[in-house]
Amino acid sequence: MTDPDSAAPITVIRASDLRQRGVSTLAHALATVAASQSRLDLSDNVGNVSGGKAEIDLRGLGAAIGSGASRTLVLLDGRRLVNHPFDGAAVDLYGIPLAAVDRIEVLRDGASAIYGADAIGGVVNVVLRRDLSRQEVAVEAQGSTRGGGLVRRFSLAGGGQGGADAPGAEPAWQWMHALDLRDQQRLAANRRAASRTGVLLGDTDRLTSSTSFPGSINGYDPAYPDCAPPASVAGTQSFCQFDTAAFVDAIPANQQRLALFRAERRLDAQWMLSAEHLWSRQHVLANSGAAPAAHYLRSGTPFLSSLPAGFEGTVPDLYGPDPTVELPGGVVYWRELAAGPRIRSSTTYGARSLLGLRGELAGGWTIESGLGRASSRSSERVRRGYVDDGVIQQGVWDGLINPFGPQTVAGQQAIDAAQRDGEVQRGRASTDLVDVRVRGDLAQTRHGPIAAAFGAEHRRERLSFAVADLAAALPSLGLDPGADTQGARRVNAVHAEVQWPLSERLDLTTAVRVDRYSDIGSAFSPKAALRWRALPNWTLRGSVGTGFRPATLYDLHRPSALGFSADSHDDPVYCPGGTAAAGMSPGDAQNACGVQFQTRSVGPAANGQPLDSLAPERSRQFTLGSLWAPLPTLSVSLDYWHILLRNVIGALPDGAVFDDPTRYGARIVRCSQLPAGAGSGLRREDFPACLSSGIDAIAYVDLPTQNLGSLRTQGLDLGVQWLISRGPSGRWSARIEGTRVLGHRYQREPGGAFQDAVGVYGDDAPVFRWQHLASLNWAHEAWAVSWSQRYRSGYRDQVETRHVGADITHDLGVQWRWSETWLTTFTVRNVFDRDPPLSLQSRSFQAGYDPRFADPAGRMFGLQVSASF
Repeated sequence: MTDPDSAAPITVIRASDLRQRGVSTLAHALATVAASQSRLDLSDNVGNVSGGKAEIDLRGLGAAIGSGASRTLVLLDGRRLVNHPFDGAAVDLYGIPLAAVDRIEVLRDGASAIYGADAIGGVVNVVLRRDLSRQEVAVEAQGSTRGGGLVRRFSLAGGGQGGADAPGAEPAWQWMHALDLRDQQRLAANRRAASRTGVLLGDTDRLTSSTSFPGSINGYDPAYPDCAPPASVAGTQSFCQFDTAAFVDAIPANQQRLALFRAERRLDAQWMLSAEHLWSRQHVLANSGAAPAAHYLRSGTPFLSSLPAGFEGTVPDLYGPDPTVELPGGVVYWRELAAGPRIRSSTTYGARSLLGLRGELAGGWTIESGLGRASSRSSERVRRGYVDDGVIQQGVWDGLINPFGPQTVAGQQAIDAAQRDGEVQRGRASTDLVDVRVRGDLAQTRHGPIAAAFGAEHRRERLSFAVADLAAALPSLGLDPGADTQGARRVNAVHAEVQWPLSERLDLTTAVRVDRYSDIGSAFSPKAALRWRALPNWTLRGSVGTGFRPATLYDLHRPSALGFSADSHDDPVYCPGGTAAAGMSPGDAQNACGVQFQTRSVGPAANGQPLDSLAPERSRQFTLGSLWAPLPTLSVSLDYWHILLRNVIGALPDGAVFDDPTRYGARIVRCSQLPAGAGSGLRREDFPACLSSGIDAIAYVDLPTQNLGSLRTQGLDLGVQWLISRGPSGRWSARIEGTRVLGHRYQREPGGAFQDAVGVYGDDAPVFRWQHLASLNWAHEAWAVSWSQRYRSGYRDQVETRHVGADITHDLGVQWRWSETWLTTFTVRNVFDRDPPLSLQSRSFQAGYDPRFADPAGRMFGLQVSASF
């Protein structure tokens, strides 16, 4: 719902409306905000290190370049929370209990002049409930007739007060508590038609892996073309292709535990002391299928007597007295099916403790101050399916483990003995905070008071990240055991905001803020907003301001980590134009043509660069809007917004490197450039492509964090609220909130060409041209019914010849209050059971759709029973 009285474009989401729609988490609530281009949720934890978090990205400032939601500030009751430690980009929305929420205020405008860093795209302020004098208990379940993804939830919220000196007097103390417990079972990708396979539109190669089972060696696949369907299918390049998507989770099993307690004590008639503690635990258990592997295999073993002509090769004598001796054999690429699927868990604990004091000063001024600490710690563990690579290499070399077929009893025992279970990485982040704010009237004018607010803030931020030694034995994780890192800094800020009544119909609001960072310098952020009530039913509003975002501690101290390119590419030296160079063996061609090459990400500190080499982002933005109420029961808002963001912090897209290898040739690191043998840092043995000696293959593409260039985006926000009728038949109302992005262009480097992102996949994700949430509501006596439509426009796919269709779903909510105590809510999400639109994206482990945007669960029925007493 758009706030018609605000001078700024604000959307207000009531928790009561969310309950009627069957929304059970803050992440799901904000996913329907039309101005948001959020693209990270639980599904991204499959095969990736995200800690299971969810984010909100207003205006999509991080969407196309894949830099996260770090330009949207999330507040809890007007104060900052700590960002998730695994990338430091944004607050994890799963860390706030929805049971304790009264409303969510979404400011769709830059606000660095008031709140400081990160508020470039906008601000989300989650406002907690304050009026709880009763106890509320609710139980809820949501499930699909197609199975999988079952949600169970229990919530408890309540409060009380006491200590009043006399009847009707203000209570001396009051308290509030909330408990929110939610569990969701895994939804296996193969349980839905939209996600059960990576073989799509007759293409057996693009979304499958040539590292299959049975394995291949030196480009020779002994199982081809029969392969081992359905897991392994015949590809077009004489290799069996492994259908990875059929063995992963569409939605991993997840669990949230959240608790909140707040107490307030009135000291006297003017002063109130408060204490608050928020605690959260998020646990995700994700299945990403069996691990790919590459190992040396010598000829003459039980599973490889010799190689056919044209596929011969040699390998070093790994366990002989002289490792420089070459033996007949090769590098076998295979899938470790006998080890089972890779199961990995992420557990994140969050907390915020806050002491507050508010009171009244002379002259009608009020003061509010706070002292607190927010923290988050996250741990990643391997549970099963991750095997010690050194042990497996020994077993393959000795002919004990079979990479081409079923295992013997001894082979299976060797694989089972190589299973590893333990922590592989952990991160911690914390923010210590002290602030003070005063509000009051500076003076009185004939048009009203000049209202002002002044504040000061001090923060101390810390971040640490550590990789366990166990990661060295598990190469499929892509973690560097020597990548431990940590950082800290102090932030001091002062800010002021003044509202000037220029006339009875014209208001001017000015704001300014100065932030001082101990590691990167200062920022000055001004803003001015104007509201003109041109007619009693027509208001014009606009704002202009600047914003900034310094590099986060994670940006600066990001550890070295390996991943894979977002799409398949060809080695510009050995496979120019997609054609293998003359004389190359099939095995070498496999490492050069149509490959998702490994990539390395790293921050300046771990890369040996000074911290100030990463300049802060700077923005300029303005809005111009209109609010019109042609009828007492109808209001229409339309706001134009424009943002220019400079010095964008991110990583050069891998596609840019291969689009212009002459310009970015230094980013391509080949095997010959890496040291061989044991030692610290990245070694030649860490990369499967380097095990082949036929060519100087690409080991990885270096994509460090840097300043990329500028980003320009603009668009329109539309809001319509209509009270259709109110009478004996009940209250009928309709509402729509929509956003149309008119332009979104970004540079891959300073001074580079601008890339269009609206309605196209871009380098990492699309920016949706149009999104809306529309609803029709009816309420009468004990009944309330809501029908809503969520719409997200289509876009050009990652495969540019395809178009991804629009994502349209409808939800139904029915509430029946059958007594003063009891309330029953029945919901249906995705009423028409629509599958996600088909996408050929290759960024995610899931295939057939894009799990960052679309929900694969299908129709979900929900039932909630709550009691208030």
